[in-house]
Amino acid sequence: MATQWRPDTCSCVLEYNDNLQFVATVSVCSKHAALARSSAHFDEVLKHNRRKNEVVSSLVKNGVDADKIAVGYSPNAPVDNDPVLVFAEDPAIEAKVSLVFAEMPIKGNEVRPVLKTFVDLATEKVLQETVPLDGKKDGL
Repeated sequence: MATQWRPDTCSCVLEYNDNLQFVATVSVCSKHAALARSSAHFDEVLKHNRRKNEVVSSLVKNGVDADKIAVGYSPNAPVDNDPVLVFAEDPAIEAKVSLVFAEMPIKGNEVRPVLKTFVDLATEKVLQETVPLDGKKDGL
């Protein structure tokens, strides 16, 4: 039996099985159109989602108040160079986020998360509408 998944990092809708393996693409966002209807599509979206979860968890574990940040991805960034964007509410939070980012390990070809201000959030279209800010993983 397949489970339908709507990640909070893009507007794709995917199906996976009990072994967390790709079953089908229901819909695809423009960023992932070249990967549509393949296991590579599922793997890439899952990688983005997990990276976002790692960034949020690391920030919360290091004392960043999740209510004072927003997290997302730029819909215009290429898939292979797509950092997690963290928007901070005030300079004190920005400083704390910067310190956490400086210590955050980067694996393989991952891109370091990017700190932005809430002014940037107002002027950029960002995929962050449903990102959980409580530091809890969303199951995948």
